[in-house]
Amino acid sequence: MTAPVHQEYDELVLEFSDDDGTTWARNCVIMGCEVNRTSNTSTVETVSDCADESKPNAVEERVQSLKVTVSGTGNWTQAGYGKFLAKFYAGDSTTMLARIGNLGAASGEIQYEEGPIIIASLGEARTKGQVVSASITINFATTPTLTMAS
Repeated sequence: MTAPVHQEYDELVLEFSDDDGTTWARNCVIMGCEVNRTSNTSTVETVSDCADESKPNAVEERVQSLKVTVSGTGNWTQAGYGKFLAKFYAGDSTTMLARIGNLGAASGEIQYEEGPIIIASLGEARTKGQVVSASITINFATTPTLTMAS
């Protein structure tokens, strides 16, 4: 039995664009990063057997929508933090795109998930003798567009 190939730290990247996707820049100072993909579902109950309604109803679970969020922590540069702070105060009136990259994706697998974002939370903290640390939570404003690896 062969050992599995694991995704490495440097293969999960978070990139941003403020020119509608023409250029992308990695934010390598977000050192701790967590991606969450959630499906919002609803339960539908239907009669399972019209000839014998004493039987339990059939239950179906259906996906209504998808939500992708990214949260991260790290030590940020003044220029990088300023860009996110401006986006936070602009709300959804300005477009900033983000993409989650799987640089180790094999041909035919999802390599990038990208779309417009909302900065849901932005924090910073200081400790004497340390650089200022920051935290961020990013919500994709729409279901991300998927790009497959070639």
